[in-house]
Amino acid sequence: MKKYKKAALNIALLTLLLSGGLSLGYVRTVANTGDMNVSKQEKMLLDSFENDDYDLWKKVVSKKSKIRNVVAEDDFEKFIDARKLARAGEYDKSIELTEKLEFDLKSRLGEVLI
Repeated sequence: MKKYKKAALNIALLTLLLSGGLSLGYVRTVANTGDMNVSKQEKMLLDSFENDDYDLWKKVVSKKSKIRNVVAEDDFEKFIDARKLARAGEYDKSIELTEKLEFDLKSRLGEVLI
């Protein structure tokens, strides 16, 4: 698999994970209705990623979402860094960062679920 595709897939997976289900709901809406409009909550989520705004992210992700209690501010920063690296064409660094972050988050998420 080409590195840019691997980096994109890793970022997409982490986006779904960090969205607490919001982006999955958007994908389902688009798939079922073709409506590309983004809800206010989904726009705020995207804004939190684009503006590196952890506090906004915490506000948007449901308090019921287990991921909200797992992602620390430094995890969020790593995700943002990985996105920036991928956009800059530094795929190897982005892949390395996303794979470590994904492993760490899934490990902690598993602990929360147990």
